[in-house]
Amino acid sequence: MKNHFRMLRVFALLTCLAMSAVYSGAQSPLLTTFAGGNGQSGNMFDVKSLTGVLITDFDINIATGGNFEVWALNTPGTYLGNQSSNTNWTLLATVTGLTANGAGVATPMGLNLNFAIPPGVMQAFYITSTGTQILSYTNGTAVGNLYASNTDLEFYEGHGGTYFNLTFNPRVWNGNIHYLPLSTVTDDMQMSKIIAPVNDTLDCSLRSSTEVVTVEVRNLGMNLVPIGTFLTLTFQVDGGATTAEFLNLTADLMQGGTLQYTFTATADLSAAGNHTLDCGVIYAADLDPTNDNLIVNIGSGGQLRVTNYPYSEDFTLTGNEGSTTPPLGFVQETTDATGTNSDWIMRSGPTPTITTGPSADHTTGVAGMGGYAHIDDDSNHATINLRSPCFDLSGLALPNLRFFMYSDNGSGPTTSNLLSVDVISHPSGTVTTDVFGPQGQTGPAWMIQVVDLSAFTGQIIQLVFRGETATNPGNAHDIAIDDVSVGDLLPTPGQAAQAGLAVLDINDPRNINGDPLSFGFGGPYFTTVTQGDTLTFKMQGEALQPIVLFSGPLNPAAASFPGIGSVDVGGAIDPMTGLPTLITVLADGTTIGGFNPFFVTAASGTADIGFTIPNLPIGVLGTFQCALLTSGGAGIALTNAVQVSVQ
Repeated sequence: MKNHFRMLRVFALLTCLAMSAVYSGAQSPLLTTFAGGNGQSGNMFDVKSLTGVLITDFDINIATGGNFEVWALNTPGTYLGNQSSNTNWTLLATVTGLTANGAGVATPMGLNLNFAIPPGVMQAFYITSTGTQILSYTNGTAVGNLYASNTDLEFYEGHGGTYFNLTFNPRVWNGNIHYLPLSTVTDDMQMSKIIAPVNDTLDCSLRSSTEVVTVEVRNLGMNLVPIGTFLTLTFQVDGGATTAEFLNLTADLMQGGTLQYTFTATADLSAAGNHTLDCGVIYAADLDPTNDNLIVNIGSGGQLRVTNYPYSEDFTLTGNEGSTTPPLGFVQETTDATGTNSDWIMRSGPTPTITTGPSADHTTGVAGMGGYAHIDDDSNHATINLRSPCFDLSGLALPNLRFFMYSDNGSGPTTSNLLSVDVISHPSGTVTTDVFGPQGQTGPAWMIQVVDLSAFTGQIIQLVFRGETATNPGNAHDIAIDDVSVGDLLPTPGQAAQAGLAVLDINDPRNINGDPLSFGFGGPYFTTVTQGDTLTFKMQGEALQPIVLFSGPLNPAAASFPGIGSVDVGGAIDPMTGLPTLITVLADGTTIGGFNPFFVTAASGTADIGFTIPNLPIGVLGTFQCALLTSGGAGIALTNAVQVSVQ
């Protein structure tokens, strides 16, 4: 019966294809639905080929894994009348130990069916579990009702039930139908797949100079390719020299059939970066050259390998709002969460549920501009991972990671979702968890996070931003990141701003690592102004306290005083006073006369003095620092120092 069935199908295929029009392009896969709502062992259903297709695989809707089968009715037409026996069916495939991706999402069966359906022909399929596993399906409206279609296929409602005992109807099978177009020419050989090497975007290891190349070719023509036929198989790396090898078929290659070939020559992919691998097939009788070659990108050392620092990524949105496509070099992990909101999401405006996340990115602070990445708390997932590019830290002495995090939990910090950063070392693959975090709520603002990576000096690493949305009940706690940077942490031996006691802000200065005063890191700090700018001295401390402003040559940590701070200007230490020399007092709020009365903090604890930069020589204007009196402790506190340059 099976051989007779095959002969009938080949005859029908040849007859129909000879009369068919030129094919315009497949829309694989055809989606039915993943709505679920009901379920049993499996479904019988009908499909109709409109253009001529080659069924290759099915995705199913399952919550738990197990063993499954795919059957096809032996004759064209509907399955009706064959629900309770396998007499008129042919077993196409058996899948054992299939792992489920979860209810409501696609679980590929991983098949290579190559089942041909000529144009205009209806074909029945039966997909079933062979154990206790349940295939989710959906209640329909009427058996035989057209439920889903595209220009190539029509899918009809069918039956559901136990193993070859399908009594429930109408039922809509849940899944995707994967297919290829049938060729309309007699002879057509396709380069269908590059099996090896595989482009692993999660691996930072460099590839070798002897990578094995394995390909798959498919006979898409209406004729079989007879035994003894020679095929020429080729590959080319980065547009270089072409490697060609010959394959002599040891058996007939039937219509829709495939074969694999491993080249004896190898490919050199050892250089870091992205490579193009162009594989081709040459068949003397081929009438369709458009599918003879297949080109893939193969990364060596990761999708993006960073060697120049400082590196920064501001997540400026390049796709649609809500896209899950991250910036170049960042990769969504595929083995963590599945289902709705199981990836990091790219946005420039507010998160969908107002007040659960930021309203704008950190870089611009304007909704609709810039961008950031976040995880959405509308679904419960224990782990949602976003991997960074590959960082070669061999040129950094004190590598560090900095990023801004927005983590405000509307339900309260006791039920916070968490964010961690893990490090993967390559090529060993060793994972160091929680180099940052787990961190829950930080409040309704973007907050800087600094991570010491010095333990990984000299290594090649990837960072994994590992978030969760499973701890917080409801949907009140999205977590977002922005402005990720990696670089060398240069030493800052000078005095840091002392919030509430002694801060000197002159035109928003930065220290040598680019940190603003608000980060609380050591100085000295630097700012550059141009002629005509307003130079503003903003001094902060306790309320109604005198300020002493002094200057001198930059000299970080020239002298240190416990409980007071370090003097970062001046020359050598005077043995009589213990203070650096070459210091000039510019204003003294403890005395009267001149500008001195302006150097006292107001009730708000601030004192602002500004003036326009006159026509001054280009270069360093001076390095300034303040001492503010305090009500307690040592009675005095030193600000950070700021060097001002004119350009």
